[in-house]
Amino acid sequence: MIFVTVFQYPTGLHSVLKVNGTQFQNCTKPPLSGALTSGNDTVTLLTFGKKWYICGVGQHCMIGQKLVINVQPNSIAPVTAPSPSFVPSQVMGYTNSANGISVNVIKAAMGALVTILSFWGA
Repeated sequence: MIFVTVFQYPTGLHSVLKVNGTQFQNCTKPPLSGALTSGNDTVTLLTFGKKWYICGVGQHCMIGQKLVINVQPNSIAPVTAPSPSFVPSQVMGYTNSANGISVNVIKAAMGALVTILSFWGA
């Protein structure tokens, strides 16, 4: 199974940095040259384990704009292909107001799980 995460946020107000566990804990930014900044960044998660991401703008990480994804084998039921006409009922979402991140999980074709993360506010 392939896992795809899409980070959506207002361009210029946020960025996405992949970090390690220590950098995540301390909100330590790696070189900004590796930052994702398009506002619609797609990341494919090819291996199992924890993946850590933080916002690289200002003190956003310190106020909670950070995300850890734990990809586990057999942790999710098999994904079924959507009907030819995609309908909103196939999107399941929730908002974590503490982090200002809205998360939608979308059923996708070809055994992929797509997660869309939208950064809101500061």
